[in-house]
Amino acid sequence: MKDLVPVVGTISSIIGTIAAIIAAYYSFKSRPRKVKDLRVKVEEITSLDDEDRWDISFAFCNGEESLIAKNGIVVVETEGIGLIKVNPVQDASDIFGAPSVAFDNNSFNYSFKNLKPETKRIVSIKLEAKPGDYLLQWRANGENIKKINDEVELKLKNN
Repeated sequence: MKDLVPVVGTISSIIGTIAAIIAAYYSFKSRPRKVKDLRVKVEEITSLDDEDRWDISFAFCNGEESLIAKNGIVVVETEGIGLIKVNPVQDASDIFGAPSVAFDNNSFNYSFKNLKPETKRIVSIKLEAKPGDYLLQWRANGENIKKINDEVELKLKNN
């Protein structure tokens, strides 16, 4: 009987090590995944009657195949551009609504609860700026969004 004690101890140690490896593997595989493919694009630019006023439609896109971006905020820096107002948007059922946008000194912040995979949301903003090329820095953050910093090009040209 005394000869079996080292064998039983060795076997239980091996089983404990295997269980720890399996637990570490499943904790790694089940960690929350983060949305990494969030983009901001300029959809449409409309020059208004006054040559320095524009209606700009920005698209906020979730390019992931299966992850919903949750409780996120996107901050678009607008240095040198005067923000005037957010235009109401019309959804598929012809109902007008105001997107969740807040103006700051030199930026606007777009926040959302859920941005479904492979979709985009359009935000139309009226602004005041001289014609020219602008490179707007933007950053995104959220509950399951990897911190993203990028830029979007805005080309304002009179017709």
